[in-house]
Amino acid sequence: MLKKSVDEHHIINVGTDGENDQDKNACGIATGHAYSVHDAFTVNEANGVTADLVMIRNPWGEAFYNLVFGPNCVRWTDDVIS
Repeated sequence: MLKKSVDEHHIINVGTDGENDQDKNACGIATGHAYSVHDAFTVNEANGVTADLVMIRNPWGEAFYNLVFGPNCVRWTDDVIS
């Protein structure tokens, strides 16, 4: 359903719990903050593992997701990207 909405160019926003957007949760995401959804997709790794991912954008660009499939994750191989 989310992928269909993204493909149909619906405006989708998500947010995190919290009262202070200066704080970050364990994933590195700002709490009490809104994000725009840019894509939803499935990645297929060489070992057969699949993961459903949602690409969000932080309009302030100051906090970054830092767990699996974050921007610096080693699992972003050329095969996964293609």
